[in-house]
Amino acid sequence: NALATYCDAYSDYVQCTKIIQEEGLVVEHTNKAGETNSVPHPLLTKKKQLHDQMRSLAIEFGLTPSARAGLAKPKKEQKPQTSFDKAFGDSV
Repeated sequence: NALATYCDAYSDYVQCTKIIQEEGLVVEHTNKAGETNSVPHPLLTKKKQLHDQMRSLAIEFGLTPSARAGLAKPKKEQKPQTSFDKAFGDSV
């Protein structure tokens, strides 16, 4: 399900990007008073939400450099057990 969610978010992200490229970063908005103002494109907010969603899922899948670094942590070397360790465990 997580992979499907990532793919769906990516598809929506691409669509938002295309629409913003066609319409521009700033659009004209007419308020209730009839005044027309230039405002940032409403899809910019949606695009950021989709980016954040994809980023969190990419981290979960280990697709970012920092997530991959966390997966590649060296394993702790096991030292040979002494007779004390065998008798009492590693409680010291």
